Amino acid sequence: MTDLSSALYTAFYSALNTISYGGSTIGCYSFAPNDAEMPYIVLDNPIYIENGTKDRALFDTTINVKIYDASDSREATTNAIDAIGNSVINTILTTITERISLSGYATVDVKLDNVVILSPEMTETQAIWIKIIRFRLIIEE
Repeated sequence: MTDLSSALYTAFYSALNTISYGGSTIGCYSFAPNDAEMPYIVLDNPIYIENGTKDRALFDTTINVKIYDASDSREATTNAIDAIGNSVINTILTTITERISLSGYATVDVKLDNVVILSPEMTETQAIWIKIIRFRLIIEE
């Protein structure tokens, strides 16, 4: 049986590495380095809970994708993270089941669970915007 967490992370990471904005591929990290060029994507580890019965195992799984971008002022728009977010949602919902390699599991159902844009974090020189997209996967053993 496949390691569920590792297989999901690998599939999401593979899909997210195809996202581009403004003609350039967006960096995807588990932890972004300090010198990472914005915008970039951070992929959280999947969190799953076993929700089964005595004859059927179900795993209710969530995984967050965070998109970061910076601008020179608080008045800047969220156009970049919105466009990247739309690409992330479309890519995950249309291709992720093809990318997941799960031996021992029968069904993967992927849904968009939640989308949030956080108020910008202000530094001395810029506003950092963060968009969090949560996907929910139901996996049947």
